Amino acid sequence: MQKKKTRKMYFNFKRIHKKEVYQAFLAIYAHGGIELTNEELISFLARYTNLGSEASIKTLFYRYKQQIHV
Repeated sequence: MQKKKTRKMYFNFKRIHKKEVYQAFLAIYAHGGIELTNEELISFLARYTNLGSEASIKTLFYRYKQQIHV
């Protein structure tokens, strides 16, 4: 059986910084707009975006989350 190719949402980091992407997701998350746990969101972002590996996303997610006091 063939594995279905998963498409990703690619951010253009020549036009936007990763920090801005994280801030946008965290703002939505803080207002209850994303109904996932922290770990589920991190896993989702690693799998379906070009933000990086799960480990790097986890590090940055918690760093930025702490900065905005979510």
